[in-house]
Amino acid sequence: MNETDLQKIEEGFAQTIDVYNSIGLTEPDKTKYLGIMQKESSIISNEEKRKEDLIFQKERFELEKDHKYFEENLAKEKLKQESKWHDDECTNKKDMFEYQKNKDKNDYDIQKLRFELDKQRLDFEQKDLEFKRDQAKNESKYRWLTFGITTVLGFAQFVMSLYVYRKLAYTNLKLIYCDEGRPTTDYKDAIKNVQNMIKK
Repeated sequence: MNETDLQKIEEGFAQTIDVYNSIGLTEPDKTKYLGIMQKESSIISNEEKRKEDLIFQKERFELEKDHKYFEENLAKEKLKQESKWHDDECTNKKDMFEYQKNKDKNDYDIQKLRFELDKQRLDFEQKDLEFKRDQAKNESKYRWLTFGITTVLGFAQFVMSLYVYRKLAYTNLKLIYCDEGRPTTDYKDAIKNVQNMIKK
């Protein structure tokens, strides 16, 4: 997915939230828009994860490529040095001594390079662990965010429904009692009965 498509989905997600929060939506419409929001949120999260995975794979490929190149050069250098050592041993002991001195230095360099490789490997593993930890944190955050939105909206819907039902019941009783000319005490008793029924 390219950046333009992702941007359109993110803009659509913001618009879906605005529509969901708008006044006058029916229950089926709210359920529909909630489903759309969850899908859009999932698409955005998956796309971001895909991009991070691609970057991670590219970095890992480059590191492995450098490691392989180093190992090949190291093998060539070692072979070259061993060949030179055999030639020098046959010609002169002095040359053999110089070669041994160079070989010791090369061994030191090899150990140093191996140490550097081990260090790079540990750094790579640390970055991998940090990446996985951040990924798990982001997934947890998105789950809690989705759960929070669903819970808050469900609660708001319940409170609004209860408020509307109560208002309608009060208005209906008031109209009935006004039409039938009943006294105020009967109206108050009826309102208390409605309130008790709502609390149950």
